[in-house]
Amino acid sequence: KKDYIFKNIDLTIKKGETLFLGGDSGSGKTTFINLLMGLINPSQGQIFIDGKKNLEDNYNNLKIGYISQNTLLLDDTIKNNIVFGKENANHFDNYKKAINISGVNKLNEEINFSDDMDIGEQGNKISGGQRQRIAIARVILQNPKIVIFDEATSSLDAKSEELIQESMTNLLKNRTSIIISHRFSSIQHVKNIFVISNGQIIQSGSHKELISKDGHYRELASFQF
Repeated sequence: KKDYIFKNIDLTIKKGETLFLGGDSGSGKTTFINLLMGLINPSQGQIFIDGKKNLEDNYNNLKIGYISQNTLLLDDTIKNNIVFGKENANHFDNYKKAINISGVNKLNEEINFSDDMDIGEQGNKISGGQRQRIAIARVILQNPKIVIFDEATSSLDAKSEELIQESMTNLLKNRTSIIISHRFSSIQHVKNIFVISNGQIIQSGSHKELISKDGHYRELASFQF
């Protein structure tokens, strides 16, 4: 007998839509993201993006931007961390737009910000919120069609999370996006919330709809509100 992580998952995400994926640890959220990003292949079923099935052949065209809790940073300057690996990223207008949208330009209010400031190994000279804004600026330069936030604010305090939410909102304009988080306070505006439990979607709807019903979402959210 073969055990499956997912059972009867049938989900459509419209272009430009923001979707929130919630659930307990181990419910399958990260595996769901790995499937979408083509890091693992489904043993059964199919995944289509823009009507195309073969994700490996089309991955470079899809440009999926991924921001996680643990941002990979170089022991280098702020600018070099943002433009790393991006074509035409050193063009002044592109870089300027990225730091403005992400809120990196506001770092001057918190630290002695300059483009050539060295952030240290894994960004140990700056805060978690500052590291996440650099990660968002990096994704803006990538200009992806799809953006995935995987617990991107889970290790931040409330003030830092609020600043990152503003940067996230700017990034997500006119993009398809998927947000995974254990925190429910930041996604009350999201209309499309899906709750996963034991590899199945057990609830879907807006925050207002789901919080008004007895169910797993209300149970999870009750611990935070």
